[in-house]
Amino acid sequence: MLLVSELVTNAVAHARGDDLSLTIEICDPYVRLEVQDGSIADLLVPAEAPLDATGGRGLLLLDRLASRWGVRDLPEGKAVWFELPLEMPTEPTSVQSGGGGFL
Repeated sequence: MLLVSELVTNAVAHARGDDLSLTIEICDPYVRLEVQDGSIADLLVPAEAPLDATGGRGLLLLDRLASRWGVRDLPEGKAVWFELPLEMPTEPTSVQSGGGGFL
């Protein structure tokens, strides 16, 4: 829900025109979500926002939480998409430290 909210909010705040669409597609083993808007596809690069900034973290969240994401040029705008696994791992992922514990 967080990533969908980020993409829709970016489209509402920055896109030209009033049209946007959200598409959800099941592509086993992933679900793919895509937001299309009327703005030209600029180079989208995740960047760290200043600690006191009230925005600017959407692409960073997308980059860190999505399995994959990208941007497609459209005849009248762009589409930003991301994929998430349909099933979450049953075992938590952990990294074993040198002392035999878990981080």
